[in-house]
Amino acid sequence: NAITLDIDNFRDFPEKVKELEHLKNKKVITYCTGGIKCEKASALLLKEGFKDVFQLHGGIVKYAKETGGKDFDGVCYVFDNRVTVPVNQVNPEIISKCHVCNKSTPRMVNCANPECNEHLPICEECGWELEGACSPQCKEHPRKRVYDGSGYYIKNTDPGHLIV
Repeated sequence: NAITLDIDNFRDFPEKVKELEHLKNKKVITYCTGGIKCEKASALLLKEGFKDVFQLHGGIVKYAKETGGKDFDGVCYVFDNRVTVPVNQVNPEIISKCHVCNKSTPRMVNCANPECNEHLPICEECGWELEGACSPQCKEHPRKRVYDGSGYYIKNTDPGHLIV
């Protein structure tokens, strides 16, 4: 029953809170990877008049460590070169399918084409076959980044080399 908002960055969350108005008198539980964003989201919801707001303290990562992650489906996206971390050590289930071949896979990658940069599940075989790209078109892109098997790319913040 989780509700996800169509936002790319947490900074867009305050603007989207109005879409949740119908939940102001319901119990709301926020959760996130490490606990920081759900702390901020909970505070904002309370400020906006939500009455019954709770959060998963320490986030999904702490939940996994303390409980073994029982009944958590899939893996948890993280913002470093691991890309995802396993959560459920008790009864794990892979819920994603490869974007290319539709085979079950827990792997998430960012497309090697910096202009696409789509974040999606791609199995190891398809990842190598497409050199980290999400499609044959992205594989041929002239600015395609070098794929090392991880699907993680360091953001270059040098204005002379900024990837947009």
